[in-house]
Amino acid sequence: MSSQKLGIDIAAKDWKEFQEFVNTNYPKDSFTHEQKEFVRKCLLQDNGRCSNSNKLWVSVFAEQLLEFINESWPMDAGSISEQMDIVKTCTAKAIMGFYEQQHLLRQQITHKNRNAEQNRMLEVHPHIMNFPIDLSIDMGRILNLKSKATSKGTEEQDVHLFRMLYNQIKKLGEEHAGKASGSSAEGADGGQQAPQVVGQAEAGAEWYPHGNDDIFMRLCTYKVWCDKYEREEPWSPNKMCNDWLKEAILLYNNVSYHWTHCKHKYYGMEQFPAIRNTCINNWLPDVHQRAYLSGHKGKKPTTNWITDWCTYPVTEKRHEWESYFCSVISHAKDMAKLMHKPEALHMEIDEGVEEPALKRSRSGDETEQLQPGTAEHKLHEMVKREFAKVERMLHRVETNAQNRHNDSMRELVGHINPLRSQLLQLAQGQGHIYGAIDRVYEETAVHIR
Repeated sequence: MSSQKLGIDIAAKDWKEFQEFVNTNYPKDSFTHEQKEFVRKCLLQDNGRCSNSNKLWVSVFAEQLLEFINESWPMDAGSISEQMDIVKTCTAKAIMGFYEQQHLLRQQITHKNRNAEQNRMLEVHPHIMNFPIDLSIDMGRILNLKSKATSKGTEEQDVHLFRMLYNQIKKLGEEHAGKASGSSAEGADGGQQAPQVVGQAEAGAEWYPHGNDDIFMRLCTYKVWCDKYEREEPWSPNKMCNDWLKEAILLYNNVSYHWTHCKHKYYGMEQFPAIRNTCINNWLPDVHQRAYLSGHKGKKPTTNWITDWCTYPVTEKRHEWESYFCSVISHAKDMAKLMHKPEALHMEIDEGVEEPALKRSRSGDETEQLQPGTAEHKLHEMVKREFAKVERMLHRVETNAQNRHNDSMRELVGHINPLRSQLLQLAQGQGHIYGAIDRVYEETAVHIR
């Protein structure tokens, strides 16, 4: 088997047009999160450009798509929705046929004899959830798939079917972009609602920790943190519990519709303080422990993280991913300590509880004696606010100093423990030497007598 025997023959002009279209338009805003990931990994892996190494797998997939579309899509196809359903079905069948071609390639060509295009083809893993229907339609429209099949219609009539579906999807996308609310927009497959639609329907969902939503939000948070530290971001608990946590909430809102275990598919930013409180008190302190959860030792799984978290065995798969995420995060923290660049977490103090109750009551009595609106009352309120700011600042400084002190003590203990062990071993060795000399002395004294 060789690359020439696989797939359809794509003309250089058509392939160039396909590359330019993908570079300019992909990934589309209507794509789901996993569809965008598939496009970036399998089409735009060459610094955001479509490489020529993709030509083989695209031609093989187009060949499979062509085979089933030729069987199932007659010239007298019905409405747009019916034609779209046919394309979806043919795409699913083409995915299975593509897997079969990959299997044949592995059997007939050894690893050392494969060229770059063949290796690239074996790296592509399409499935129903991550393969955009737009890609099938664009393949048919740009690569002129129907014109390569034996049909009763003319080439222009055949290509027109793909162009009609493409124009329909483009029209739907423009309508979606033109609506400020976006509540009635359709997704890339022409019928599936985008995750934002579900989110708006549940905009009032309140955050409650210790449930299934907590598990998946925690995993999304760990994933965002892991991605940041894999890109060699400096250790920063403050970013982890603020900006990066907000990114994790957005990630959860984008992909949670895959997970039936989640009660709520969307959390608005008004729930950020409650989620942040859970993050600070539960997720962040547990990173080191979860890094070695169930003995996984931080090995990165090779499968898709979105489907792993909702397919059997879900607990085992989640533990594998969580262990990997936390091992990367824990390593970043250890490196920061090693480089003497640890950063303490700034804890926000809730206004209204920073002052002792007795002090608040006294200040309240003094305020009641002043007439509202007078210069004395305004001055009193301004001074009280300034004092509250100073107290909050002092509390933050004290908290950060205490955290730095605790980190220094833990680091000092880490240095003392090995030294203590060595001194203990030295003392034991000295005891053995003293005992040996004492025995020699006694034996010598006996002989002298």
